Amino acid sequence: MKKTHREGDTRGKKLLMVADVAYPYVKGGAQRRQFEVGRRLVKLGWEVDLLSYQSWEGGKTKVENGIKYIGLGQSPQFYNKKGKRSKIQPIHFFLRILANLWRVKQYDFVWASQWPMSHLLPIAIACHHKNKPLVIDWFEVWDNLWIRYSKSVGWIGLLLEKILLRYTVHVADLVTDSRVEQERIRRVSGQEEGVHFLPSGVPKEEIGELSELQLPLFDIVCLGRLKNHKGVNLLLKAVASLRERYGLKVSLALIGDGPERKKLTGLSEKLKISDQVTFYGLIPDNKEVYAIMKECSLCVIPTIGGGAGNVTLYEAYGCGLPVLGFRCPDGMDPDLIVHGTTGLWIDPVTPEALADGLYSVLSDKKILQKMRLAVIENAKRFDWDLIAKEYEQILIGS
Repeated sequence: MKKTHREGDTRGKKLLMVADVAYPYVKGGAQRRQFEVGRRLVKLGWEVDLLSYQSWEGGKTKVENGIKYIGLGQSPQFYNKKGKRSKIQPIHFFLRILANLWRVKQYDFVWASQWPMSHLLPIAIACHHKNKPLVIDWFEVWDNLWIRYSKSVGWIGLLLEKILLRYTVHVADLVTDSRVEQERIRRVSGQEEGVHFLPSGVPKEEIGELSELQLPLFDIVCLGRLKNHKGVNLLLKAVASLRERYGLKVSLALIGDGPERKKLTGLSEKLKISDQVTFYGLIPDNKEVYAIMKECSLCVIPTIGGGAGNVTLYEAYGCGLPVLGFRCPDGMDPDLIVHGTTGLWIDPVTPEALADGLYSVLSDKKILQKMRLAVIENAKRFDWDLIAKEYEQILIGS
């Protein structure tokens, strides 16, 4: 049975977190979430280990922020030449997890991240067999998107997702970061109970104090992995459209790296906006990232897929930035932006529509300042300390 509620002191309880890559060595929203919560659980008296591919330099194990990192060896390539997820990596990770299932019995609780999904079945079976409470972060339900993503083998992902959701919901607690994904999980799994919504937090300590924005360093900032579903190509075209249709020449900071970077730099050259766009690449130090963000006017998150929740949005809010995003079926949760207050929803998904939205905000300093004040007030509601305690309650109640 899944529900065996555990009360009492959790100090000294041992938690194993499982993910394919480890934050802060690899930047990603799901990895950031485990890191932020994990290090806070350490402060609450937990012993926290993270099992993942070795993304760090040095030995197989490493301790940072109180978390013990345990390496599974080097990972194969995550993406193919087309920028899509490798079909080999999920199989490789599955085999590595199989070889390390013996570790489960050493822990009181297990917390696994969703991707690459292949590892979830053996972990769920092992935890159920050993009577170890399991929590799974499930941030994306692809459903029929699998077929659009890969006509050749997409049906395998679709089938695996349905099987895993319908099984794991009975032996684990599932946590997601948006109401939209929560409802999708409940629909596919056929279960209401045990599917929890927990938003992401704002890293207030790293962001630091916000000062009144005078002359911005950049008009627009966009950060995240440079992948095809992130929609950065649409943002670049919108920047070109602003100049051509409105005569407004804006500056854009792109922070992050990924398989689409070469293609995007080529697109900026083709659009003749290279002088307006700064490709920072990956910036390891978050404080440096936030220092740049705090000197920008607004943030654009042009994602058109990849889950309805978004850690980057909370970072932007924490930096006092209104957010513009596309309203589309596979995009962000509609609850994340209060249209006209904390940002704008852009519809339809076109560069021209995004350019119109950008112009409406950037051309009116009063609107921009009003949104900024609303964003700063809104960000106060999201605290990683509170979210860590919510995870703790889910773990001990699972």
